[in-house]
Amino acid sequence: MSGGLIAWWKKPLSYVHEWILERRSSPYNPDLYISYKKGRYLLNTPEAIYSYEERYDNFGQVIEKLGAERFRANEVLLLGLGLGSIPMIFERKHDLVLQYTAVELDPVVIELCSKYALPRIEAPIEIYQGDAYLWVMSTERQYDLIMMDVFSSDVIPAEMESTTYLDALDTALRPGGMLMYNRLYTLADDRKATDAYWNDVFLKRFPGAEIHAAYGNKILTYTKTD
Repeated sequence: MSGGLIAWWKKPLSYVHEWILERRSSPYNPDLYISYKKGRYLLNTPEAIYSYEERYDNFGQVIEKLGAERFRANEVLLLGLGLGSIPMIFERKHDLVLQYTAVELDPVVIELCSKYALPRIEAPIEIYQGDAYLWVMSTERQYDLIMMDVFSSDVIPAEMESTTYLDALDTALRPGGMLMYNRLYTLADDRKATDAYWNDVFLKRFPGAEIHAAYGNKILTYTKTD
């Protein structure tokens, strides 16, 4: 294997066997690993799948539902990089090459994305290594689409659930822009926490927001009108 490319003979076998290709650790993720399944690379922890190319269906399903044409020519802010699933979804499923800024805390995730994903993504991606909360709180830039997909293993950092953070995300949206906020919804505790966050925080801050079911997750969306 060279440059993150899988040996040709493993691709057909990956539909019946998941190959573990590489394990890494970092101060932020003590057990990260890259696997190859059904012809796609996955970025995993023991608790969660961080990225699965264009098969990362929590966002993909909602983009399909909303209609990908509404995102044409957008500047996109990715909070959480993974293996670049969002650009792959837009490019492979919708033939849309957008402009991306990505903020990722873990330098090992950036390294793995650079190895396994970026050479196969056409879109320009400007990557910043750092805390997405601090980045959002301090940026003066605005975007047409913000995709919030930050987890520490399977937990969203508490500061990223605050109204103060939602205020900053709103400021970083251009008029007409959309926020998409990914939350877990599989386990009973996840469902309880997401329902409470939706009703008590997100919907109160963004009246008229929408919530979408997506393969065991919920995507909370808000469109800025002015």
